[in-house]
Amino acid sequence: MSGQVSVTVGSMLPQTVGSGKRLSRLLRRLRPRAIGYRRLVAKALIFLVTLTVVTGSVFQGSADTAPSGKVSKAAYQAPPATGPACTTGAQISDAASFAQCPSFFQDFANQASGPLSTQDFNFYTGNPGVNQEAELYTSDSQNVRIEKGNLVLEALNNPQQGYKYTSARIDTNGKEDFQYGKLVIRATLPDGVGSWPAIWMLPSEQKYASLSPATDFTRYLNDGEIDIAESVGAQPHVVDGIAHSLAYPPDGPNRGYYSQVTVPDNDRVFHNYELDWTPTNLTFKVDGQAFFSINKQPGADYHSWPYDQPFYLVMNLALGGTWGGIDKSQFPPDGVDRNSLPESMNIQSINYYPYIGE
Repeated sequence: MSGQVSVTVGSMLPQTVGSGKRLSRLLRRLRPRAIGYRRLVAKALIFLVTLTVVTGSVFQGSADTAPSGKVSKAAYQAPPATGPACTTGAQISDAASFAQCPSFFQDFANQASGPLSTQDFNFYTGNPGVNQEAELYTSDSQNVRIEKGNLVLEALNNPQQGYKYTSARIDTNGKEDFQYGKLVIRATLPDGVGSWPAIWMLPSEQKYASLSPATDFTRYLNDGEIDIAESVGAQPHVVDGIAHSLAYPPDGPNRGYYSQVTVPDNDRVFHNYELDWTPTNLTFKVDGQAFFSINKQPGADYHSWPYDQPFYLVMNLALGGTWGGIDKSQFPPDGVDRNSLPESMNIQSINYYPYIGE
């Protein structure tokens, strides 16, 4: 899939100014006794023109995926945070297939600094035992907290229980499920060597797990995994969108299940990482610009399309491991640059807009 987005908000300005001239002529024709009304309308006109000038910025970007399964990297300029709000902290969606206002949202910018509430999130503690990750996940406020308007997941050089590092992983399992819709997470992703931040989704019910024996290592792929945004510090500023399934195993020859986008300042500037999910399509975006899309094929079953069931959201900051620790030659033994720590993944907001049909 390839495409280009180019919207010039400022191009509306001449039309607005022209309309202002016509309205001014009309105001001059009003009778003197209407002078108060004329002044009021004139002030409103000045405000509208000023607003158009202020918001008349240009947003340009591109999103390209190379043919034949090859991956290309798309560069773009980041827009500011979207708005206005539907309710406090929520952001309006302009996509016709999704609800205008979110049914689930978290606006950390308007939350007081302190511990993260467990009303909507779970803390994962311990080591996941997969991917050879080098960190111990904790619920300690040193590793996960709300601070200065952000949800902070922080990785520390802090040996505990035989692990060199501590970090954080949270999820909405059992508290908030998502099936179809638009999910937007506004975040920064660290780029220190050895860091492995991820915003991803796992199936809530594991609808197809029983179709394979429990001893089958690839059984988890029966129900799929959706990686909305994933990156590693050894490949700085490159963000991956991935749709895992049995048809596209991680070690298989087909690379049509993922793509990448270059985000030059993803470690220090907030960007909107987005999944648009319908019954027949997954589209991955950064700041509204698509960089990867995968479609359900006719007759597809769970082997290639397990995305017909509820998923929950996971956000974590791993260290080292099979992907995050690929630079072991420069930073032995685990591929983590300990001098880059602490590293943090910061989340500003989460907005979920239910799917309402085509």
